[in-house]
Amino acid sequence: MVNMNGNLSRLLTYVRQQCQSTFGFNPYIVVPPDWLQNDPSSNNSSIVDGVQGWFGMSTPYTVSTFNGIKIGACAPAFNFVGNGNNMVIDPNHGLTFDNDLANTVNQCVLTLCEGFTDYAENCAMDRVRNLDGNGNPLSYGLTGYDYPNQRLNKLRKYSANPFPSTLKEEVENCDTFGGASGGTGFYRNGSIKIENTSDAGGGYDVGNIQNNEWFEWQEVRSKVMLVSTCVWQQRRPIARFILSLTVQPSPQ
Repeated sequence: MVNMNGNLSRLLTYVRQQCQSTFGFNPYIVVPPDWLQNDPSSNNSSIVDGVQGWFGMSTPYTVSTFNGIKIGACAPAFNFVGNGNNMVIDPNHGLTFDNDLANTVNQCVLTLCEGFTDYAENCAMDRVRNLDGNGNPLSYGLTGYDYPNQRLNKLRKYSANPFPSTLKEEVENCDTFGGASGGTGFYRNGSIKIENTSDAGGGYDVGNIQNNEWFEWQEVRSKVMLVSTCVWQQRRPIARFILSLTVQPSPQ
């Protein structure tokens, strides 16, 4: 970019004005440090709300202060190797992300996490598959996850409301499953019959439940209200819920 001095602040002022006049909200604007270096006129709390330092390979989290406002930034893992690059952050079985959030969330007004769907650089925080297309297990060494919902659970742990009174767990999103034969190959691999639901708003469900079929979630950090929605055509099934209760401390 060229001609940044004096113009970056004008750009942000325009964005803020348009958000307020067109959409009725005042945006919270966070910029990288070089933004202020390239345009010192942006160094104004009426233009910029916060500054973020992103993350590095040696320190996967940062805390930056601007006008007394702290902004955190972190990555659960990172992998960009090739063409002379060797940029790696080891997820360390979820401990890296845990440490990142423990050192940013409690002291910052906002923590930015790279990068929600960035699977190409191994820093995604979405749900991953635990079986490949042939039904073979996808191990930690291949995914960087110990179980499919691991990184989502880390985000939940440090969220503003980590223990909601009601947590809805969709069966198709379980961490592990078994006891059945055959699957649809839809949405995820393995012997689980996932299909589109006819519910209002759409979504998915697991159909054709078989005898002794089971589904499991790991590290559910919430008060649990168990509500089962089942549809059957010929005979009533018996569903059993098994809870393994371990008291976990709240984040400090």
